Amino acid sequence: MEIERQFLVESLPSLPTEYETIRQGYVALEPEIRIRQLGDSHFVLTVKRGAGLVREEWIGWIYFDYGE
Repeated sequence: MEIERQFLVESLPSLPTEYETIRQGYVALEPEIRIRQLGDSHFVLTVKRGAGLVREEWIGWIYFDYGE
């Protein structure tokens, strides 16, 4: 289950100078099905259902073995 939260801040924190690139694509919007690529071979599948501040959420890792 996911609970959306929002906060007001007085000022933005400093951002890191180094970061990992994340690619993201949507498979469907209702339910929301999203795939994110982290690095070269790590993928995360996320499924979210419902509306409002509380929604159902499922997260799973997708592993690929490309061989040599």
